[in-house]
Amino acid sequence: MRTKSVYVGLVVVLVMSMGMLLTACGEDEPVKIGSLMEFTGELSEFGTLMDQGVMLAATQVNEAGGVLGGRQIEVVSEDAGTTDVTAVDAARKLVDVDGVSAIVGPLRSSHTQAVARAVTIDGEVPLMSPSATSPTITVLDDNNFVFRTAPSDAFQGVVLANLAYGLGYRSAGALYINDAYGQGLADQFEESFTALGGQAVTVPHEPEQPSYASELAQATANDPDVLVAISFPVSAGVYVREAIESGAADTFLFVDGSKSNDLIDAVGAEHLEGMYGTAPEALENADRAQFDGDYMAAYNNDLSLPFIRESYDAAVIFALAAEAADSSDPVALRDAIRSVSGPPGEEVGPGVEGIKRALELLRDGREINYQGASGPVDVDENGDVTGAMGIWKIMNGELVTERIVTE
Repeated sequence: MRTKSVYVGLVVVLVMSMGMLLTACGEDEPVKIGSLMEFTGELSEFGTLMDQGVMLAATQVNEAGGVLGGRQIEVVSEDAGTTDVTAVDAARKLVDVDGVSAIVGPLRSSHTQAVARAVTIDGEVPLMSPSATSPTITVLDDNNFVFRTAPSDAFQGVVLANLAYGLGYRSAGALYINDAYGQGLADQFEESFTALGGQAVTVPHEPEQPSYASELAQATANDPDVLVAISFPVSAGVYVREAIESGAADTFLFVDGSKSNDLIDAVGAEHLEGMYGTAPEALENADRAQFDGDYMAAYNNDLSLPFIRESYDAAVIFALAAEAADSSDPVALRDAIRSVSGPPGEEVGPGVEGIKRALELLRDGREINYQGASGPVDVDENGDVTGAMGIWKIMNGELVTERIVTE
C-alpha cells in the first residue's frame, strides 16, 4: 500500500508540475509580434521610425494591461535588408525561431510579396505591411494572410496625376525603381495623367547606381514640364542632382518613396524649394493628435516621414485581434482582424486609454471598431484599407503637408 501511495503521489506531483510548466510556457509568456523593417539600405531613414511606431503600440498595449489575461506584447525586430533574399531570411527567423504570432512589415512591396510567398502564406502567419502600396498586392493569392494599413497606389497614382495636371504640367518624364512598387505607381500615374490629357514617358531604373545619366536622358528627351521621382531616397537624390547639374530638368514631383529629408540634404534645399509630392497621410482628427502627442513624448522624432502611424496601427490591430480571438495562435489571430478593425462595434482609438477601453469591451464579449492613428483601418476582403493622401511641399527645407485628399 505504501508503494502504491508513493506512486500515486509522484503522479500527482508530475501532473501538477506539468500544469505549472504549461502555464509558464503558455499563459504567462509574451505574445510575440515581428517587426520586419529596413534598418539598412535606401529605406533605413523610414524603417527606424516605423519600428518605433510598432514599439510604441506594444508599450501602450502592455500599459493597458496586456492581452489574454495579462500577457505582454513583445516585439522582435529584424532587418529586411535591401533584397528579397534578406527579407525572406529575416522573416523565416521570425516565424521558425522566434515563433511570432504575426509580422508587421515588410516595408517594400517587393519584399512583402516575396516574404508572403516564401514564408508566411504556407507558414500560416498573418503579415500586415504598413507601407507596401503596390496594386498587385490586392490580387495576391495569399490565402487571406496578407494585409496592409496603407492605401494602394491605385489611389496615389490618380492623386499624383491630378496634382501634376493641376499644377499646369502637360508633359512629364518619370524615373521609377524597377520593382513592384515603382512599376505599379508609374503605370497608374501614366494611365491617369494621359486620361487627363497629359503626356508621360516612364523609365525604369535599378537601385543605387552611381549615375542615372542614360535613364535621365530617356525620361527628359522631349523636354517635359516636370520630372517625377518614383524612387527611393538614395537613387532619387543621385538623379535629381544630375538633372539639375546637367540642365535636363529643374522642376520635380515626388512620392511617398522619395519623401525624404536625406534626399533634400543630398540635393540641396535651395534646389527643391516649392516642389510638391504625394504620400499617404492621416486625417487631422483626435486620433491622429493622440498618437502624435504620444509618439513625440516617447521618441521626439520626425513625424513628417510616411508610414509611422500605419506601423503603429498594424501592431495595435494584431494585439486587439489576439484578444478578440482569445488566442495567440496565428490563424485565430488572422481570422479576428476584420472584427476589430471595422464596423460594427464601439469606436475606439489609439493611446493607452483607447486601447484599454477596447480590451475591456472585448473581454465583455462586445464588438469594437478600431479607429487608427493613420485613419479608419477598415480591412476589406482583399486585406486592403481605404485612406487619405497628403499633398506635401518642400518649404524652407522641410516637408510640409499642404492639404489632404480622401478616396
